[in-house]
Amino acid sequence: MDEFLIPHANFKRLYEEYHKYGSLSIGVDFDNTIYDYHKKGYKYDRVINLLQRAQDLGMKLHIFSANPDPLFIKAHCEEIGLIIEGINTDGVKLGWDSRKPFYSILLDDRAGLISAYEDLSMLVDELEVLKYESDETIHTSIN
Repeated sequence: MDEFLIPHANFKRLYEEYHKYGSLSIGVDFDNTIYDYHKKGYKYDRVINLLQRAQDLGMKLHIFSANPDPLFIKAHCEEIGLIIEGINTDGVKLGWDSRKPFYSILLDDRAGLISAYEDLSMLVDELEVLKYESDETIHTSIN
């Protein structure tokens, strides 16, 4: 089977890239991923919480959206506690021109959000445990 058709294969790549580069670039769709565009009462709390946790680990967020109002996007992200690096910008500079933006992972309601969410969540969970263990080791050695 092709590598990325295997469930959670992306987790392994994200884990390796995070440890290689010390950060990841997360592309985030806006409408119906972190904002209730159709006003159906959705909160997207789980996705927003995951992105906040990822930011706390040094990951960078880039909004990728067809929404025509970048000022609204920026204001909404600030309101929900997300610091964004840009809107419709590349997360990683490739060194050549491309219309396709490049991110370590893309969270998008029209592009397998549940799969991307699960893999990023597994990564963040793992990194938080490692950080906690590292912080505890430092704290113990100081005392």
